[in-house]
Amino acid sequence: MKRIVVKFGGTSVLDTQRIKKAAQIVLDVAAQGYEVITVVSAMGHTTDHLLSLAEVLKEKPNLRELDALLSSGEQISASLMAIAIQSLGGRAKSFTGAAAGITTDSKFGAACIEHIEVSKLEKYLSQGVIPVVAGFQGIDRRGDVTTLGRGGSDATAIALAGALIAERCDIYTDVEGIYSVDPRVFPQAYKLDAISYKDMLAMAKGGAKVLQACSVEIALKNHVPIRVRSTFCPQDEGTLVTQDAKQVNIFTGIAIDKTKCCIKIVLNHLPTSDKGAQRAFRHKRYELKNSIYGLLSRAGIGIEFGRSIQNSAYQVTLCLAQSDLSHALNLIHNSDKMFEYKTVLVETGLAKISIVGAQLSSSYEVGVIQALTRAGIQISLVSTYDTQLSVMISEKAVEEAVALTHENYCPLELAC
Repeated sequence: MKRIVVKFGGTSVLDTQRIKKAAQIVLDVAAQGYEVITVVSAMGHTTDHLLSLAEVLKEKPNLRELDALLSSGEQISASLMAIAIQSLGGRAKSFTGAAAGITTDSKFGAACIEHIEVSKLEKYLSQGVIPVVAGFQGIDRRGDVTTLGRGGSDATAIALAGALIAERCDIYTDVEGIYSVDPRVFPQAYKLDAISYKDMLAMAKGGAKVLQACSVEIALKNHVPIRVRSTFCPQDEGTLVTQDAKQVNIFTGIAIDKTKCCIKIVLNHLPTSDKGAQRAFRHKRYELKNSIYGLLSRAGIGIEFGRSIQNSAYQVTLCLAQSDLSHALNLIHNSDKMFEYKTVLVETGLAKISIVGAQLSSSYEVGVIQALTRAGIQISLVSTYDTQLSVMISEKAVEEAVALTHENYCPLELAC
C-alpha cells in the first residue's frame, strides 16, 4: 500500500478543537488508500513557555535537561492527536521520537538524525494503526533525549518519509503554501505552485520560516517530495517542493531575516600605491578572512561574508546571528595578535533581505542596489551567490525595501 507522512505545526494543534480538525484530515487521507504516518509539533507556544520556565530557574540551563524538558511538548501533542483519531473511529498509537526509532547525534538543542529504525512503525502500519510521532526529538546512543532545533518537527517528518519510502510528506501549517515573500510584510505576495529544493533551501537559509533548512536538505538527500498546505483549507494543493519543480517565474521570491547583525573589521589604509604592496595587502586581507572564519567556526558561530558599498577594500564585513554577537566580539578582540586591524564596528537593528532566483546577474545586482540607494535605504552589507542576492538594511526599512524589490525585480509572470 502507498504511504504518506502528514505533519501538523504548532498552530494546527493549538487547542483540542484544532487537533480534532487535524485528526479528521488524517482520516480523510487514510480513506484515499494511504498508510498514514502522522508527526506533530508542540501546541502553540508551548516550547517558548517551557523554555521560559527553565530560564526562571537558571539563566543558561543545562542543555541535556533542557532537551528532556522541551521534548515533552511534542509528546503531549502526539498523545492528544492519537486520542482525537480514536474518537473519530480511527486506530492510532502515539510514539516519542525514541520509541519511533529515531537516533541522533549528541548535539543537544540542535541534534541531527543519524538513523531511523522503522520496523516498529511498519508493524503497526501493517495492522491498520496510524502511528502518531512526536516531532522535534530523538535519542542519542547514550540513551539521552535530544531535540532537533527550531522547526525540527519538519526534519522528523521528512526523515520518516524517506526511511519509510513514502510517496510524499505533507506539511500542514497556518498558510496556504510558500509565498514569494511573507504576506504579512507585503500583502501583494503570490503563492508559488512549485519550488525546487535548491531554491527552497536558499529561501529557508535566508530567513523564510515555512520550512526548516535542515529538513529541506534531508528531502533533497532522500528525494522526498514535500507539499506545504493549509490545515484550514486542506482541499488547497498548496506548494510542491521537488527536485525539478517547473516554475513560471525567473525569480522565486524574497526571504527576510531579522535575527542578524553586522561586524565590520576596518583595516589600516595603504600608505603607498606600489603594486607589490597592494598585492601583499590583498594577501593579508585574504588571510585575515580565513583566520576569522576559522576562529568563529571552531566556536560554532555561523557567519556569512559580504562587502560594504563603500571602502570595501579596507573592510572585512560579515553577517552573523545577533545571539552570537557578544561571543564573536570577545573572540576577535582577544585574538589581536592574530589580526591586524584599525577598529571593529558593529551594526545592529538590521534585517537581511535575500532575493532568490535563477538569473542573478551582476547587472541585476547593480539595479537592486541603485534602486534601494535612490530610495534612501542605506545598505550595510551585500553578498551574492549563484541564486541569491542578500542585502542588510535597517529593520525599519524592510517593508519599503521589500515592496520596491518585489514590484520591480520579482514580477509575477503568467504562463502562456
